[in-house]
Amino acid sequence: MAAGLQKDLDLALRLQAVHEGLGLALLVLFQQELVEIRFEVGLHPLILPSRLLLRAVHGDRFLLCGNRVVSGMWSADQLRRAIWNLGKNAIQFGAQDGAVIISVKRRDGGAELAVNNQGPEIAAADQASLFDPFRIARTGRGHPPGWGLGLTLVWGCAEAHGGGVEVESSARRGTTFHLFLPYDARPYAD
Repeated sequence: MAAGLQKDLDLALRLQAVHEGLGLALLVLFQQELVEIRFEVGLHPLILPSRLLLRAVHGDRFLLCGNRVVSGMWSADQLRRAIWNLGKNAIQFGAQDGAVIISVKRRDGGAELAVNNQGPEIAAADQASLFDPFRIARTGRGHPPGWGLGLTLVWGCAEAHGGGVEVESSARRGTTFHLFLPYDARPYAD
């Protein structure tokens, strides 16, 4: 493995360990009542470990752009899982050598995280059912590995935060998944 990729992988694993340590500490503090803890978290720090791990495995194809400081009251674990699924899908279903662009934007009342990749267009008829469980898009590359739950989890994350998720796909612009989140998701927590 190239020295730069090994360095990125080591950093990503250290960041993940720190984050998991924080989660464990919070779980111990609240062990009498199992509740999901939502605290102010920035999107860029959540993207970084997933981006570094994906980069270590798939090469330097992941670009991060947009607002550096976008934070809200969100579930870090759910968002980290959603970011990982969107990045992994971009590699799995996008162009073999194309860039994956992850962008973060402030919006009125919330934030938007978008993941774009070049590759085959997703037909409009298929877009409607992409977020259904056990649904795997047809790509013409054979049956990809997986259960078809990644986008269902992304949709569930958006819903649990009081937000939404949309997909745009065209031959010219590629495919972009948009995850919308209100700045304060606490009112939507059960």
